[in-house]
Amino acid sequence: MSNERVAEATNVEKFSQAAAGYGQGVVRSDLEALAAMAGDLRGKKLLDTAAGRGACALRMAAQGAEIYLADLTHAMLAQGRSDVADGGPEFRATVARSGNLPFPGETFDIVTCSRAYHHLTDIPSALEEACRVLKPEGRLLVVDHSGPDDPEAMHFANTVSKLRDDSHAEALSPSRWRDVLADAGFDLRQMQEVESRQELGALMEAAGDAAPKIEELFDNASPSVLEALGFDSSEPAGFATVMVVFDAVSRA
Repeated sequence: MSNERVAEATNVEKFSQAAAGYGQGVVRSDLEALAAMAGDLRGKKLLDTAAGRGACALRMAAQGAEIYLADLTHAMLAQGRSDVADGGPEFRATVARSGNLPFPGETFDIVTCSRAYHHLTDIPSALEEACRVLKPEGRLLVVDHSGPDDPEAMHFANTVSKLRDDSHAEALSPSRWRDVLADAGFDLRQMQEVESRQELGALMEAAGDAAPKIEELFDNASPSVLEALGFDSSEPAGFATVMVVFDAVSRA
């Protein structure tokens, strides 16, 4: 089995188990930033990829979009249907991977993806597939984990994230996002960086058995890496985390 299929199987198992409580009660400032960027979506046909329970799609439906959901995990999509059973917006759901969508070319006005690309082992392929199913000058609206443009610091951040969560594959820096979007056939219209602070103690608690390895990484990190991460050793120690929120347009 290829590394990509192993990663997919790991993600399906993990997110199937987590589906019932996934994302409940979480206030998402980054998703609200994406909704503001999206604007009026009345009359637009929207596909939410790696959709999970459909939080992003449902938020966009409130702005008028006709929504479709695609996710690799059947349990997540089923939970999404349960979420809207008492009067929420109707949607069509399909079990599919982001890099192989079962839709004809030029089907959608908008493709969204919220906090999921960092779980994928082949982001460029997923972006090319999003571009394929979008109409000319269709929009790609994305929220995802990111980090500093410094390559060493970004590698460090990805290593820590992988130790904390084995479903993490790779988060891209803002400059890497610009490059892969251009290569996949998109022109970037706007990008925002939403920063928050991660307390080191909370990270260690969430990491479980991996906590000693993460602590060792921080103890041995170079001053330049810690500076790029915005690390502050004063109690409670912590560092800056970044979400990118962007709007890109497929080339005609």
